Amino acid sequence: MKAKAVKKAATSPASQFLKAISKANLDTACVGSGLKAIKGEHRAAIKPKATRRLTGSVDMDAALSTALPHAHRWDYGVGLLLPDNKTEIAIWIEVHPATTGEVDCILSKLDWLKARLKQYVAMGKLTAKAEENNVQPFYWLPTDSGVHIHAHMPQARKLAARGIPLPVSILRLP
Repeated sequence: MKAKAVKKAATSPASQFLKAISKANLDTACVGSGLKAIKGEHRAAIKPKATRRLTGSVDMDAALSTALPHAHRWDYGVGLLLPDNKTEIAIWIEVHPATTGEVDCILSKLDWLKARLKQYVAMGKLTAKAEENNVQPFYWLPTDSGVHIHAHMPQARKLAARGIPLPVSILRLP
């Protein structure tokens, strides 16, 4: 009697983004596949071209709220495989009221995030890969109050000088 061949399950290579999060020793309860670590009301505003290219997400705010309770923490990180299906990048999303008075707060949060990306080298490298591939790594999603900053305003120029585009209600990922 011939033994049946056992079909081995296909395994995809582990996400570089999730490996980077693991190296950072962040709370695993704040990490998820795809966009699962992002709160539902915020997840609805994020539109990837293909969900299969999402490699993971992390709620940075929740993951570090106990360790850094008074810091201006950035909200979310997302791992994304570019259309070449070889290059993985990290992008970062902040959900915050989009008024002119909040620009300095967003820039403070950006400074905090950039300091963490230097500390968490693997995440920093994935963020740098985004820039190397002409993908904007930092995004601002407005809360329900809408966007009150427009391209002609000094606050928009201040954001652009620091590498943050104007807030968008729907974030279309590459």
